[in-house]
Amino acid sequence: MTEVASQLAEVPSFYPYADGFAVGDGSLAYITRMRQPVKPGEVPSSERLVGDILRRTCKLGGTACAGSGCQAPEGYSNIDRLCSDLNLKDVTERLGIKSEDLLMVGVTADGVGFYDQLESYGDAVKTNSVGIRELPGYNAFFAKADEGVVLGARLADCGFASIEFKDNLGEDVVGFVHLTRPNLQGESKLAFEVDGHPAGSFEYFLHETIKHYGGDISNVKVHLIAAIKAENFQHTFKDEDGQRPEDQFPGWIDQGLLKNKTNPEWKPGDSISPDDIWEPQYREMLRWQIARSGITDEQLSEEGMIDPADLELGHASNHAGAHGKMPDARDAYLIMSRSYKAA
Repeated sequence: MTEVASQLAEVPSFYPYADGFAVGDGSLAYITRMRQPVKPGEVPSSERLVGDILRRTCKLGGTACAGSGCQAPEGYSNIDRLCSDLNLKDVTERLGIKSEDLLMVGVTADGVGFYDQLESYGDAVKTNSVGIRELPGYNAFFAKADEGVVLGARLADCGFASIEFKDNLGEDVVGFVHLTRPNLQGESKLAFEVDGHPAGSFEYFLHETIKHYGGDISNVKVHLIAAIKAENFQHTFKDEDGQRPEDQFPGWIDQGLLKNKTNPEWKPGDSISPDDIWEPQYREMLRWQIARSGITDEQLSEEGMIDPADLELGHASNHAGAHGKMPDARDAYLIMSRSYKAA
């Protein structure tokens, strides 16, 4: 048995399977890598280092599992795309994570979840075909270090921050926040609430977490480990109700965080050309959301932050897959205490 904490400096030994991050003194984060990284200007390889780890994005199906990087054994039936479960187990075990210690959280809704309430979630907690627990519906999830759990998620393109702090007893709490277009609004259109006042999603998630565990915002550490760049998240819009840029990105234009690259002179009220290319300033929005919560620059780290849609890095991106640049797939985002005992 070895401590994952002692392996942080040895992240290259996992190469080419994962990138590692220190969150603070108490926790670590890892992002698995789907493909071999390449040098700038080189054509990214389509060969998988690991198979797809999310059943709904598995494109194989049928009665047999085949394809580069798939971990399914010979003769394995893939009718239910269960080879994705095998791939997830394979890549997490390479990081020393035991299946029974892993909780994969579906970042599908804006709930704030806590591991010490897992029993209360009842039938929502499922166990997949390889013994890994899964729970949908939480864009933020936290656990105490002494609970010995590794929290995992599968990201598409958006933003992911790992967080740690001390609870009211001085014990480490670790977790994550998933920041995505539907839960990000500008100041004029904030959709969350804290203490009766409009709030951003990050502020809401953090407030609910500190309220649950106690502690103080002053000892919170945040590491923004993934956020897509504007040039890799381009959009077009239609001049129709519900399809205009201000509908899809409420409040962003007011703050200069959604820019018309084709027509820089565009202003609110002008007609929308379906040919115009727009770029959401995603990283700037995330920084603003985090700062709005009361987190200071000293409490926030962006060291090593990746762009999930930068194909040169070898990470998996929904945006790239949807636009035909690379097959659909997902990376695993893993958060653990430094005290976690790896296999």
